[in-house]
Amino acid sequence: MLEGEYELLDVAEDDLAVTVKRLKAEGYAGFNVTIPYKEKIIPYLDDLNSNAEYTGAVNTVKIDEETRLAIGFNTDAPAFLNSLIKYAGEYAYYDNIIILGSGGAAKACRCAIKSKLAIDAPIHIVTRNTEQAKKWPERFGPLEITELSEFLKKPPFAKKGSTLFVNASPLGQSKENTPELVFFDRVVSKLPANTFVFDMVYSKDDKKKTPFVSAAEKLGLNSCDGKLMLAFQAADSFKIWTGAQADPDIMIGRFESS
Repeated sequence: MLEGEYELLDVAEDDLAVTVKRLKAEGYAGFNVTIPYKEKIIPYLDDLNSNAEYTGAVNTVKIDEETRLAIGFNTDAPAFLNSLIKYAGEYAYYDNIIILGSGGAAKACRCAIKSKLAIDAPIHIVTRNTEQAKKWPERFGPLEITELSEFLKKPPFAKKGSTLFVNASPLGQSKENTPELVFFDRVVSKLPANTFVFDMVYSKDDKKKTPFVSAAEKLGLNSCDGKLMLAFQAADSFKIWTGAQADPDIMIGRFESS
């Protein structure tokens, strides 16, 4: 039996460096990183695995038991891909792909799509921070970047057909920063009828749905939230830290019962 604890640490950006040093000194096996630190944590780590290096974002850190070096991993990309396949099918193809967001989660989403899904489909990045999106590495391939307000006026679709819309932003995650619900309805109303809405955000209350999922259901669009993705992320992180394989189905069950 493995013994351990998993706790929440609320860390200010200015304390990232000292926190990494403290966790290494105090014997931690590793930690997860969430928005908005998936890119900002990288300078304070000792190394990155190939997936994190390619993605340019980290959501899991392993601290080597002997060397105490902090190594960054990215489990967002495989978790997104695995959960999308489970919901939409392994051979799903999309004529248009829209990613809302331009941070670490959006990068992981783009990398997963590039590796598996519709490589030749146009990728539209919709964001409030177009300058950040323009700094994405060239290896990510060609991107169409649209400011969010412009998308709401006239959404860019290069081709007719099936569309994948991914919310890779924190919109809808916290009550404090949630826009009026009509905003989510406006965004989703711009999507074609044959759209699958994948919301990386999830509701901590299993009886409630995220604003994007709720908006999608009003229009009869297929959709899912980020709960299953969270379970895949957790299983991958657990294996990175312990070497033991965890069952995502068990993890999603514990999540729903908490």
